[in-house]
Amino acid sequence: MADRPSGQVLIAAPTGRDAFLAADVLGRTGVPTLICLNLADLATRINCDAGAVLLAEEALASPEFASFLAALRAQPTWSDLPILLLTHSAPREHATAIVIRLRPATFVTLLERPFSTTTLISSVEAALRSRQRQWQVRDLLAEREAAQRALAESEERLRLATDAANVGTWDFFPLTGELIWNDHCRAHFGLPPGATVNYQVFLAGLHPDDRVRMDGVIAAMLSPEGNGRMDEEYRTIGFTDGVERWIAARGRTTFADGRAVRFTGTAVDITERKRNEERIREAMAQAEAANAAKDHFLATLSHELRTPLTPVLMSLADHVTNPTLPADLRDDLAMIRRNVELEARLIDDLLDLTRVSRGKIELHTEMVDVHLVLQEALEICTANDTVRRQIVVCLETGAKQHHLQADRARLQQIFWNLINNALKFSPNGSRVNIRTSNPRPNRVAIEVRDEGIGIAPEKLPHLFDAFEQGGRSVTKRFGGLGLGLAISKALVELHNGQIHAHSEGQNRGATFTVEFDACASAPSKPEAEVPGVALPAEPLRILLLEDHETTLAVLTRLLRRAGHEVVPTSRVREAREFLEAQSFDLLISDLGLPDGSGMDLVRSLDGHAMPSIALSGYGMDSDVRECLEAGFKSHVTKPVDWQRLSATIQQLTSSER
Repeated sequence: MADRPSGQVLIAAPTGRDAFLAADVLGRTGVPTLICLNLADLATRINCDAGAVLLAEEALASPEFASFLAALRAQPTWSDLPILLLTHSAPREHATAIVIRLRPATFVTLLERPFSTTTLISSVEAALRSRQRQWQVRDLLAEREAAQRALAESEERLRLATDAANVGTWDFFPLTGELIWNDHCRAHFGLPPGATVNYQVFLAGLHPDDRVRMDGVIAAMLSPEGNGRMDEEYRTIGFTDGVERWIAARGRTTFADGRAVRFTGTAVDITERKRNEERIREAMAQAEAANAAKDHFLATLSHELRTPLTPVLMSLADHVTNPTLPADLRDDLAMIRRNVELEARLIDDLLDLTRVSRGKIELHTEMVDVHLVLQEALEICTANDTVRRQIVVCLETGAKQHHLQADRARLQQIFWNLINNALKFSPNGSRVNIRTSNPRPNRVAIEVRDEGIGIAPEKLPHLFDAFEQGGRSVTKRFGGLGLGLAISKALVELHNGQIHAHSEGQNRGATFTVEFDACASAPSKPEAEVPGVALPAEPLRILLLEDHETTLAVLTRLLRRAGHEVVPTSRVREAREFLEAQSFDLLISDLGLPDGSGMDLVRSLDGHAMPSIALSGYGMDSDVRECLEAGFKSHVTKPVDWQRLSATIQQLTSSER
């Protein structure tokens, strides 16, 4: 009896001892019972938890019978409370009449007295099992109703969400051709709410340029060979307003037995997004045009600023080393030369900042020795007024691993900036210490420490920002644009290195440290030495093409003083005539000339016939590359340094001979 159905049996037997006897029998078998006083009491106790009713026939004569029937009729649709009626032996017609009287109850079992205990128990158990099945139906119905409510609530939330977000929805049934749109979807096609739609309406409302494509997309969506998913953008032309709209649609197809039976999805008006994208494209195009204009302006400005400096620097370089001039005059000329070189450095910094900000710096890496590059940078910096200011510069090359893959010129620029800053911000009579080390294997560090004005703690986080130099007072006192450290940081990071600064505070000096990945071992072959500036063994015949009159005159004088035969001209046409009539060992040419371009001239020559050097105030990486691609063997950026030009001439002509 462990699996006996649960549920209380209500007993109503108003006369005799039937109720108590039945309750006793059922109670001994574990069936819970409740004896009701009369039919009225029974009627009040009929509910969904009652398992069955055990009713004596004589109770049907009670005046409360009507209330009992009312309680039966009030049952929910799933409930048919089992009734076991204790009757006396009677004709069949009498039994039928009793069953009819008990309607709407349909589960009525007649137990004729006298009956056995076994009959009572088995009949009650059968009734309770039936009631248990009814309860299972009740639970299933409750679950279904809950699911339906949840679905309805979900659909309502979806409807509210799509309404709030202006999302169109569609439902297409390919087998019947039925197409269902919500009003947002209709609005995408310029249709009023409730307008009748079908697939032909959809096609007709598409932009002519998208119609064939989307018809093919839908056909592919309905094919069982596809993946049944769509994510497309298309344009519509409103039926009533003629407005062009951009729509983003996503959908999926349901297949049954290899056929598409339903195609559902959503559509969103993305017209404003498309307009914004177009505005962004236009803004980017304008920005690119503005950047190009800025680049052109800077390049032109650089050219115009550099070109006049060339004859000045070359003349100064010539006179500073002239022993026939008075010493004080040579000192004055050296001071002028330093300031002109500073002017050229500021121009280079402005151009480098532009390259850095636009990611246009190109590195030409090779195996370099950090110690050699440091020495070269140190020679440039200490060639100024360190002796006059009695600043002692110490170089300690302690690194055992001091070779790395780097752009030699850019590496020298980094070191020059750091050393020059240390010297600039150091007081007279102080020391600048430069040391190299290997903080860990395959890592080389370069440290530049000075005893200068130091750095305030609040300035350290912004020290490597462009135009930052520790404050306006520092800029006014020491000059410069505050670009060197910003450019150095960018160059260090391009080499996958790190740079950081440390200072104990104002007037306590500063230390700048740069770290790079070092090569595990030194190169097997010694590095090629930097070409010297010695004169060639034989004088050269040089065709010099330059339209800046002063530069042409100074260059001609210096080249002739170096022992070369120079034919100067400022016109491309004359240069061509000279080339046709004479032979030359070297061509030195400006690029922008009154009647043509130096690059056009070089392109027209046999590239192997004669080496050529380009002189230009345009110093961007792209400018250098363009010159080399045109056929020039080398590019020298103005203002021309006489020592560098001499070295370049020596290198080119030595390789030719």
